[in-house]
Amino acid sequence: SETRQRAIMNSIADGIITVAEDGSISAMSTVAERLFGIDSSEAEGTLLTNLFAQDCKAEIEAIIAAKMLAQNDLGRLATHDVLGRHRSGETFHARITCSTLLMGTQKNMVIAARDVSQEKEVMQALRIARDAAERASKAK
Repeated sequence: SETRQRAIMNSIADGIITVAEDGSISAMSTVAERLFGIDSSEAEGTLLTNLFAQDCKAEIEAIIAAKMLAQNDLGRLATHDVLGRHRSGETFHARITCSTLLMGTQKNMVIAARDVSQEKEVMQALRIARDAAERASKAK
């Protein structure tokens, strides 16, 4: 039932977005609503690309096209790092994992999205610290 499906979607830590073949959003979990700052009732029917930074729109379109056109791709996962865009206009580093599934005769895409901005900052700080340590070691 729809109530059960929504409960499952809303129990997952990542934001879940389902996308129709034409690239329009058909549903969003409450986590996705918070992540992107938009209510699912407003997002439904709009293009998925609206949830991402302008610089990433072509990449998102290519991801949708590749997943929707691929044969024998159902259930296969593909992960991409892109820039998400909150309704406020602020961007954030997003990691999206995409797969396709059939709902009746319609092929749909399911996206799990998470904010990885903090992870990216930590990795950058570690790279800077490693580089500084290597320079200090070479200076000895």
